[in-house]
Amino acid sequence: MRLLLVVPYFPPDRGPIPIMYGGLASDLAKSWDEVLVITGQPYYASSVKRNWRLYQIENMGREKIVRVFVPRLNRESLWSRFAAIMTYNLLGAAYVVLAAQIDAALITNPALEVWLIALVVRLKRIPFHYRLHDLYPEIAIRLGFVRRRGLLARAIERMERHCLNSADTVSVVTASFQSFLSAQGVSPDKLTVIPDWVDTAHICDLPKKNDFSLRHNLADKFVIGYGGNIGRSQGLDLLVEAAALLKEEPGIIFLIIGEGAKKRELMSLCDHQGLENVIFLPFQPEEELRQVYASWDVGFVSLIPGLSPEWQTGKIFSIMASGRAVLAAVDLGGEVHRLIETTNCGVCVHSGDATRLAQAIREMFAHRDQLACLGANGRRAVEQAYSRTVCTKRLESLVTCLVPESPS
Repeated sequence: MRLLLVVPYFPPDRGPIPIMYGGLASDLAKSWDEVLVITGQPYYASSVKRNWRLYQIENMGREKIVRVFVPRLNRESLWSRFAAIMTYNLLGAAYVVLAAQIDAALITNPALEVWLIALVVRLKRIPFHYRLHDLYPEIAIRLGFVRRRGLLARAIERMERHCLNSADTVSVVTASFQSFLSAQGVSPDKLTVIPDWVDTAHICDLPKKNDFSLRHNLADKFVIGYGGNIGRSQGLDLLVEAAALLKEEPGIIFLIIGEGAKKRELMSLCDHQGLENVIFLPFQPEEELRQVYASWDVGFVSLIPGLSPEWQTGKIFSIMASGRAVLAAVDLGGEVHRLIETTNCGVCVHSGDATRLAQAIREMFAHRDQLACLGANGRRAVEQAYSRTVCTKRLESLVTCLVPESPS
């Protein structure tokens, strides 16, 4: 039995710590004869070596990774993003047309990136599960990229609707997503809530003093750490504003790791204000992630006000798995806020309030001996409900039910 996994980004180096879909593919391959992954070549980092073939194939036992050519992405250019999306969609769909017998498929949204592949899957009468990570075009409308009743918004909405209607089953990451889609007319019987997950076997509570923290002079500092996309939706201007308010506080360091459209702007802002308490680093190798999280005292997550209270950012689970306290600047009453309150793993402040954020950091710094308890609460919560072991089994069960007989 063969399973098709369609995911635009798949880790180029599986390493000792597979990111979410790398881990899922490995888990699925234990029970399916073959897991065929259609993904793109890495296009976000200049350090990754390019391959100019249309298809680059990697055979890894029962996993077959097909990387389609995607132009190098300039995150600051909408045209660059569009070119990458369309190239992936067209080449991915072409490969599926020519692929051998496939028994079921798992396709991840946004539909803008996968709708043509999903169309080919449906035309070939392959049952498929649609995995929804965010609400489109709603998220683009809230960010101001498209007008609510504009032509582009309607086109994206039709793509998403096509995938949702064509899919046999759909999983969403939060109960709020489930409610939103049900209100939009998606059958509740089709929807299942399965949160994003973290590999708790590899991201775990480690000593703060390690090779990474020593190399970057962080071992004896109080570190507020952020890792991931540095874009408009994250609202990291707020963290820089808080750093400016705390620049005279000795021992507090703000570490921002990642890439994105807002990175250069934030770096310029820090230079202009003479902030020496903010450190920017590029994405770190997968094998160092456990040491990166361990070097933090507090892990920071944020979203701009009103953007997506229905969403839980996946990076929060990595922070919790590392045994570090969470500090979130998000919409109060939203999914992230409820998660933090329910698990008692950190502190939540209203998104957009830099003064309150700075005050929260002062309080956490003053009571840093209590942070270990918050970290332990978070670690316990992810082990119970948000671990790779728990969530991939649930997702595999949904996909397996799409075919008459279970894979051998």
